[in-house]
Amino acid sequence: MATALETASLVMVPSGYEDGTLGSLQPLDGTGDFTFTRGSNISATRINEDGYIEKGYENLVYYSNAFDAGTIYWDVRLINSIIGGQAGYDGSNDAWRLNRIAGGEFIRSGSSSNVTSVSGVHTCSIYAKANEVEWIVFGYNGIGLKYYHLSGDGSLGNNVASVLSASIESVGNGWYRCSLTGNGTPNGIYLYPANGNGDLGGTGGVYIQDAMLNQGLVAYPYLETTTTTAKGGILEDMPRLDYSGGRCSLLLEPSRTNIIGYSEYRGGGYNVSVEDNSTLSPEGVSNGCLFIENTALNSHGIQLTSQIPINASPVDYTVSVFAKAKEREEIQLAFYADSTSYNSNSFNIVNGTTDGDPNTHKIENYGNGWYRCSFTANVLNSTGGYNLVRFMMFNNSTNYYTGDGTSGLYMWGLQLEAGSYPTSYIPTYGVSQTRLSDECVVAGITSLIGQTEGTLFFDIKDITNLYAYLGVDNGTTGTRIIMYSLNDGKIHGQVRKDGNVIFTNASSVLNGRAKAAVAFNGSESVFYVNGTQVATGNGTTYTNLSNFTFNHSNPRGAEINQSLLFKTRLSDEACIELTTI
Repeated sequence: MATALETASLVMVPSGYEDGTLGSLQPLDGTGDFTFTRGSNISATRINEDGYIEKGYENLVYYSNAFDAGTIYWDVRLINSIIGGQAGYDGSNDAWRLNRIAGGEFIRSGSSSNVTSVSGVHTCSIYAKANEVEWIVFGYNGIGLKYYHLSGDGSLGNNVASVLSASIESVGNGWYRCSLTGNGTPNGIYLYPANGNGDLGGTGGVYIQDAMLNQGLVAYPYLETTTTTAKGGILEDMPRLDYSGGRCSLLLEPSRTNIIGYSEYRGGGYNVSVEDNSTLSPEGVSNGCLFIENTALNSHGIQLTSQIPINASPVDYTVSVFAKAKEREEIQLAFYADSTSYNSNSFNIVNGTTDGDPNTHKIENYGNGWYRCSFTANVLNSTGGYNLVRFMMFNNSTNYYTGDGTSGLYMWGLQLEAGSYPTSYIPTYGVSQTRLSDECVVAGITSLIGQTEGTLFFDIKDITNLYAYLGVDNGTTGTRIIMYSLNDGKIHGQVRKDGNVIFTNASSVLNGRAKAAVAFNGSESVFYVNGTQVATGNGTTYTNLSNFTFNHSNPRGAEINQSLLFKTRLSDEACIELTTI
């Protein structure tokens, strides 16, 4: 088999990538690199190498560390001096010393032109260090401001205005990262020095560095900006190399929309109190929410109204949430529309089990006690009136019980999408978000594709939700060699030329994993799946196969561990070895 791999004309094993490109291991000159497009920021996520959900984020403040950039960006009011070149928290000399005169303000983003238009849940942050004074007031004008003590381990003081949450983190050498979360439309970031908690009098100043504003409940890693914003994490056209299950695969999914506007922030619950940012979420940051039941005889959890769009005929919807046990160990998911309830069975978030129909109930372990639970129902909402989506605690086989006032559980990452299965998490911060379809292709590679004979190989992580065409073609659906699935538990192989089916067959796959190969020459076509020859058929030859495409049409999702092209029809022995799991 090693010799066969050495003869491959194109090798794709998910590894090297950048925004817009998925590199091939063979050839090495770039001619086999895949062009990757998705075209949607923020909304795409993946499981990274550390097992956490990784998503995109953006610093929405211009000139994030150029506080002398002028009033169009930073308005420095009644300041005695502003001096750059100071020793920073990060070992650089990029910090600023700012001194305030009596009665003065300090520094603020100069106008709306300094902050990209943003609404919903967002967090501003800045690094600060005491100089003549040890306190600052920091946050959003009109949304929320907070006192921060730049001494010792750092501590939070009074609110100047109501805030969702705030934090201060020591980063060493007297520096702190101060952050504040608000909900609304910010009209600027403000910072004032302070003599003490609740005391804005006096003179003096502090050191500051690296301002940031990002969507979400927590401050993400700092990104430097100048005349434009800066993006990090999963970028809009970045291939998603997904490590769920402990193995790297290329995650390809169709377009989906998370209808729920706030997937992580909960302004309130249903017969519960909510503590935001109370535990590490599946993202690996402290934005998981704790829900504590009250003492009512009722349901306890989250109830969202007017979520399901109007439909004349029933539509499949899937609702999902990440949940972690505390005192309560089970949850239930539900829809309500047109006076009909669609209730899931119980999900046990300690054992990772459900007694519901596996076709409509799924529970997946995300580590650290978190499970993603999902429920699919065929929902009719013909009136467009009163309709609900529910995420409820389950206790003694019911979601309707008298709470004790102290028990609860954690939830994060609410999602409602049209479709018969859950796709990867789509974060939202105030409005619904759409993740566009992943498209991956390398075109114009006639020289790398066998025309008179060849072999196409795919190692597909899971075909359970696969409805995709993966293979080579000439830019049309009439001439191609493909493998695909119809969400039927089978992997299909097909050879077509000029609209005529030369060969087609399907084979059942156990446990979802498929290593499959189609080999052809002018005499025959053969199909191997998981180490077994499952079919043979007529042969054919080509002159114009030029594209290697994932998700060529009607995509429903795929996770690709490896793909290979050979310009020869591999031997039966080589096909058996190549496809054996």
